[in-house]
Amino acid sequence: MSEIFNLLSDDAFSMASMIKPVNEVAYMPHFLEKAMTFDTDYIRTGIASVDVDKDGNLAIIQTSERGTPAKRTGKSGKRTAELFAVPGLSVSDQVKAIELDGIRETGEITVLEQMQKEILKRFAKLRRRMALTKEFHRMGAAQGVLLDADGSVIYDFYKKFGIEKPAEIQFDFTKADLTAPCNAVVRAVQKGCKGNWTSASSVLALCGDEFWDKLTGHKGVKESYLNWEAATGLRKGLAANSEETGVFDTFRYKGIDWVNYRGQDDYTDDEEGKVGIPTNKARFLPRNVEGAFKKAVAPHPDLENINTTGREDYPLIVPDTDRKLFVELELYSYPLHLCALPGALQTGALQTGKVGA
Repeated sequence: MSEIFNLLSDDAFSMASMIKPVNEVAYMPHFLEKAMTFDTDYIRTGIASVDVDKDGNLAIIQTSERGTPAKRTGKSGKRTAELFAVPGLSVSDQVKAIELDGIRETGEITVLEQMQKEILKRFAKLRRRMALTKEFHRMGAAQGVLLDADGSVIYDFYKKFGIEKPAEIQFDFTKADLTAPCNAVVRAVQKGCKGNWTSASSVLALCGDEFWDKLTGHKGVKESYLNWEAATGLRKGLAANSEETGVFDTFRYKGIDWVNYRGQDDYTDDEEGKVGIPTNKARFLPRNVEGAFKKAVAPHPDLENINTTGREDYPLIVPDTDRKLFVELELYSYPLHLCALPGALQTGALQTGKVGA
């Protein structure tokens, strides 16, 4: 057993050596990671800075004579920098000495290789938990409020950027025509993008189960839903398949890409710290809009990583050097997922029925 603990001091188990194999561990990708287009910045400190135009609008450029100097855009003092402390995430597991008792050299597989395999198996479980948490944070960016696992607010992006939260758009599925609420959604999302909307941009709707059932059961939608010829291509582009992405189905209607978002199986509307959409709601957000969603990744705050650019995950192995009873496996990550255009985020709700969160 002493040999095994000595092996944990080998360079093969240092943070630098473990980062690559841990990051290569296969885990189930999550839908929002693929569907939302985050501008990612790997920063060197724990503070992220976002430049904000107080108006946020693009402006037409005044013509000028050829050969004259270019004019600075915007009025002096209109641009400000909003600062965000990047939150830290950590999860750990303990491997007891007795659990490693059966590891022996067998044939061509050395004790070191078996140890690496066991450690990576444990880290794979930690990374899945970390991936779920990051999906939870992406959902926070999608709804304009980044929450902690206990339901407390980390950042309210509406307040941070001085934007009034838009009122919910009501969907009455007893009516024959859904053009009005769909148009209201598209216009509100485009307006909230403040001139950053382009021909490549689109609106994504993340639907709760009841909202989705009402939508796809609507007479005016059903024919489009059932006969959506481009559904296969859309699934390949937006959601590879339901097993990997957590999405049940997706189709386009009235200029909106509708998705039955699958959160955690035990998600309920009134429970904190779970990933999902309230059953009678739909979250609308822009896709392929520059600057709408941003992600900052900060470095691990130790001497080995100080003043380096951030990485997605930092694995750490901490042996019990005093008693040699266990080793602690720790995984750290420092991501900030934020919405810089919260005015573009819209919520749809069933006009009748239970009001969700």
